Formats: sequence, structure tokens, C-alpha cells
Amino acid sequence: MRKIFLFFLFTVLSCATTNSMNFHSLSSYNYDFNSDLSSRIKPVPDELLKNLMYADNRNDYLNYTLNPEENNLVLEYINVLPKSYQEILRKKLIAVYFIENFLGNGMVMDVFDKNNEMYYILMFNKESLKKSISGLLTEKENTCYRDTDEENKIVIDCGNKYNGFLYILLHETSHIADFEKNFTPYVYNELVVKTKLTETEFTKGSWIGFNSFKIIYNHTYRSKITFYKMNGGPFMRLADAEELYSIQQASPFTSLYSNINWAEDFAEFAAFYHITQKLKQPYKISILQKKKIVFSYEPMKSEKVIKRFIAIEKIYE
Repeated sequence: MRKIFLFFLFTVLSCATTNSMNFHSLSSYNYDFNSDLSSRIKPVPDELLKNLMYADNRNDYLNYTLNPEENNLVLEYINVLPKSYQEILRKKLIAVYFIENFLGNGMVMDVFDKNNEMYYILMFNKESLKKSISGLLTEKENTCYRDTDEENKIVIDCGNKYNGFLYILLHETSHIADFEKNFTPYVYNELVVKTKLTETEFTKGSWIGFNSFKIIYNHTYRSKITFYKMNGGPFMRLADAEELYSIQQASPFTSLYSNINWAEDFAEFAAFYHITQKLKQPYKISILQKKKIVFSYEPMKSEKVIKRFIAIEKIYE
């Protein structure tokens, strides 16, 4: 979730002139509390799109309009979300934007009313609609490594029933659920007033701070884990993958992306729990060398991951 830098940038830019759009103010958006979710899929405002490009050092972001088939797919997958998520979206979702050439697959932007109540905007890369769930996750995982190719890479199998958009929708809406329900003590470290929570049932036993593992789960590769060429990456070599995934297999985390902070850990765990336990799809990570699988494991079958199922089941309450 690319939130922290964008928040500060938007705040600075939106205050630069009195005529600028305040991106984090509910009053800047045409929002109907009683509208159905389908009407909230709309074009991204031009000013917001320009500032997204400035934030990401890009000049090629374009608004993307869904065709009828894609629109139906988005609505179908919203209906696949946990019921508690759907209820939050009906009350708090301002808009869903699809962007061509967007960096990464998706993000949440927070918006506040005059009483400091939080609302949300979802933004997605339109390519997430074009890929299978296994294809999207495989592509994402390989952005961690600097020396992969078609014969030597990481392969993630989440079946072929669902589109890649389902994964990113689950991940980003899990952040929204976390904002609303505090499955983690707080969703990002620098912003908003922190709650008095220092741990929750989900983070207990795994984290001692927002981006600090319990010492038994620290490992030498963690600082090298990056995605989408962010922070100057990738830094990992494929030769290190087997040792890294062996470490992961003995941990309570469901993915490499879970290593970033407890908010990403929750979003990943909730997404893969729903995919595997509710939708009954596989989730297997394999290392391919010269087209042959040399290592594989299924994160949701790891002992320490299973022990956290009780905490994650609270998203269905």
C-alpha cells in the first residue's frame, strides 16, 4: 500500500494554492451515501491523476474506463468479499478509479469529513483486470529478484478460477477493514493519531512494533525485500530464494510482502485466507530453475500460519 509518501505529497500540493483540490477532504468529491457501489466506479479527477504522476515520477498515467465485461467482473468480485468488508464499502467507499500504467497493482487513499471521520478511495492498475490471479502474483513476486527469466523464476499457483483483480481487491479492502476495525494497532506509522493499542490478537506473537518483528523472525534478507523496483530494488538474487522461503515456511507470515509491516501482513493474510479457506483455491510458491521445480511450499499449510487462523476469522464477524 503506497500511502505514506503520497499522503504528505497530496497534503503539500493541495494546500499550495487556495484553488487546488484538497484530495483528503470529503467535500472535494461527489459522494452519495445512498448510491450503490456500481455508481462509485468512475473516472479519476484530472488534478488527482496529475499529482499521482508527480508522486510516482511518471508522466504516462491515464484514466481507464471499464468495458461492460470488466465492470461486471469488478462488481462480481466485490460480492465475493467478506460480508463485513462489503458493509464497510457501502458506508465508506467514495470512489473506485482504474488507471493505465499505474505503478504497482493498487492502493487506498484516505479522505476525511469535517468531523475527521475517515472515508476511502480505491485505485487500481487496469492490468490487474487482464491477468489471472496466478499470473499477477507470479509477476509481482518476481519483482523482488534481479536475475529471473522464463526458465528461472518464482511461480505462484493460486489456481485459474479467478482473475488477478480478486487478489488486489482483497488486499486493499483488507487495509480498509483494518482502518475501521483495528485488526492491527494502526495501519501506518506516521499519520493520524495512533490508537492506544500496542498489539492486537493478530499481531501478538509476531510483531513488537509497526515494522519490527519479534526477534525470532528477523532474518538477514528482510532489508533486501522490495517490490515493483521501489526503493532502488530489486536487491534479491534467485540463488537466495530457497533459503529465504525456507525461513518464511517456519514463520507465521503468508508471503514476502508480509515482511514490510504489520498492516501489510494483515492484508496479505486476510487475502490468502479468503482465497484458500473460503474460496477453496490453492496457494503454492515454487522456485523454478531451468524449468524444473527445485523447491515449493504452501504457506497456508504452515504450522505457525495455521495458529493465526483464529485471529483472522474475526473479519467474518
